Amino acid sequence: MHGDERPPPALALTLAAAVLGATTAASAAPAPPVRPPDQRPHTIAATYDRDGVVVRRFDLRITRRTGVLHATVTATAQASGATRRVALVVGRCAGGSLGFPTCPPSLSVPVTLRAGAGPIAVSRSVTLRQPPPGSDYVQAALVTPGSAHDARFAAKQEYARVLLRGTAWRGPLAGQAFGVRTRATAALDVRHVTLNLSAVSPAAARPVWTWTGTAPAPFSAETTLSPCGSDSGCTNHVYADTFGAGSVTAFARPGAHRPAGATAFSLTVASGPQDQAATVRLPWPDPAPASAQRLRGL
Repeated sequence: MHGDERPPPALALTLAAAVLGATTAASAAPAPPVRPPDQRPHTIAATYDRDGVVVRRFDLRITRRTGVLHATVTATAQASGATRRVALVVGRCAGGSLGFPTCPPSLSVPVTLRAGAGPIAVSRSVTLRQPPPGSDYVQAALVTPGSAHDARFAAKQEYARVLLRGTAWRGPLAGQAFGVRTRATAALDVRHVTLNLSAVSPAAARPVWTWTGTAPAPFSAETTLSPCGSDSGCTNHVYADTFGAGSVTAFARPGAHRPAGATAFSLTVASGPQDQAATVRLPWPDPAPASAQRLRGL
């Protein structure tokens, strides 16, 4: 799918039935209850194309020692058209809800992106108190100075964002980098990408993804979702499409069932075997449940 196209209702129902059928066939165990939308923990990684600012890398890694968190955020960004002043912020989320946390920054670093100066790389580290158990979130963002800390409003003032839960600093993923990287290939320049992994239960998620970019000529691309991240042993789901020249968009909101032992989730956009235009990697929002089943697809 691209542009403003949507699958026809009959196709959408067929796809939904296929996912439901695969789930039923894969496991006879009772499904865990589905959480209400405002009670679903989630992890997010996104970059936005606005105000002439392009973010090529934005990632966050967190470790925990002696009861406190040590977070490092790394960003690479550039501005065109006009010089932009932005802020690199990091903070624990101490309020709001699981669906819309509020994350006042513990660190705010001013960054000046001078027009035409090329990409600027910035990396900063900060020590944070453990977030409250009801939240368990840490967020990093590249924002316009003075932006709101409430996730319901901050997106319109962001250039990049990574929201992680405790699965990013407890267990096997501690210290690993999660976030977004993009680059311009000969066929495609991805300027915005979002992956929002919302856990409808500990063993299933509703990943919402989208990307936009520009292309000098018609091309083909594949968007690949892996419920195991970069680990092997999973069946990936591939969205293949052809696009025209100019501005292009792709999006989907599939269901994803968590294979046994899966800890990370990834998205890649490629215009050829060696031409990855975007990669996104996130931890699953919940610890891996002992009862998670290995399924054959998404």
